[in-house]
Amino acid sequence: MDRRILLGLVIAFVVLVGLAWLLDANASMPSPTVRPGSITPTAAPLFSVDSASINLIRIEDEITGAKVEIQKNQMGTWVIMDLTPVEANQDTITAQLANLAVIPVFHDYGESLDPAEFGLDKPSYLLTVKTADGKSFALEIGAKNPTATGYYVRVPGTKRIVTVRANLLDTVIGFLSNQPLPPTITPTPTLTPTITNTGTITVTETPTSSPVTPTVSGTPATATITPTVSGTPGTAVPSVTLTTTS
Repeated sequence: MDRRILLGLVIAFVVLVGLAWLLDANASMPSPTVRPGSITPTAAPLFSVDSASINLIRIEDEITGAKVEIQKNQMGTWVIMDLTPVEANQDTITAQLANLAVIPVFHDYGESLDPAEFGLDKPSYLLTVKTADGKSFALEIGAKNPTATGYYVRVPGTKRIVTVRANLLDTVIGFLSNQPLPPTITPTPTLTPTITNTGTITVTETPTSSPVTPTVSGTPATATITPTVSGTPGTAVPSVTLTTTS
């Protein structure tokens, strides 16, 4: 056999053995651990319902214990369930229904990671959404990702950790510090004058014309005195008779 052919066969054999060894070594190496920030896109949402069917939204602060629960009453009005229920800002709640009806996955990190790396060993918030037809969904919310574009979240009772876009949850989380109440209407004040009597008021009438001097016309009456005798003798009683001359 030609030496060149033999040498070629030997080289080919060595190359094949080397490739086989490399493939076997790579197969035995463990997969690298996925850390926060890794990207594994998926299209499957965590939760998907008709937004019109949502009748309860509750956000709880798992650290402080504060919570805000909003329910739709039988009249179809959203009400904040407090010690004394109060009507909520209907526009604010309605605007959030589309965000809560579908919770899409932004990034998927799998189930074999340490929850503490994502702030999920002690979640910051718990979101609960319920519907009129009996469906219920809860979400544990941990830290934000390094770019603050999403929250690390997990369905309670599961190990799968994913991110959900922050703009879908920020407003609802904000209800804890700023309840969605209707805008305050400030009434226009009405001024009522108050009269206080601090002294005595004296009214002096001022004539509007000159005094009237009365005028007497005609001829004065002439008085004629005729003595008469009374019933008792010796006593004279004068009698006055007025005679008027026209």
